[in-house]
Amino acid sequence: MDFDSIDTMMEIGSGSGKQIEVIRKLHPDVCFYVIDVPPQLYVCEQYLSVLFPDSVVSYRRTRTMKIIPEERQGKVFIIGNWKIPELASLNYDLFWTSASFQEMEPDIVLNYLKYVNQQVNKYVFLCEVMEGQQLANVKGEYGVLERTKLEHYRIGLRDFRLQDLSRAVFPSYISRAPL
Repeated sequence: MDFDSIDTMMEIGSGSGKQIEVIRKLHPDVCFYVIDVPPQLYVCEQYLSVLFPDSVVSYRRTRTMKIIPEERQGKVFIIGNWKIPELASLNYDLFWTSASFQEMEPDIVLNYLKYVNQQVNKYVFLCEVMEGQQLANVKGEYGVLERTKLEHYRIGLRDFRLQDLSRAVFPSYISRAPL
């Protein structure tokens, strides 16, 4: 990806906002649209507001907006996931998600990707388990009832060409040796 060519970025599944933090520090002029469920957005907003106090547009503001503003250089918009249809007039240079879609059923992921496929101009970055998440034995247990796999991403992102399919590298965990 050529980050110098990116003015706008949408992320679904913000976590605590650490990926936005890193990208924003390296590319302070990028405008971010951060989308997640409200409890997680609260964590993300609190974290990013400490780091970038004049740049974060609060969930409290965006949840009542009828129209989310177009690109505002360096702004970070915190947006509830149900507002994605209201963002249909916006376009993004980069869509980013990491370890979020793998926790969802394929029909939900394909619904999100319908918007991504229509609105993203340049790049899509997925850091997901392409074989799918752990299966739940029954609804309500940990895991998914149906795995979201690479084939679902190919269907949902039909207008994009796969550039690279590499395994993510996770840091080794350090544990205390027994006494």
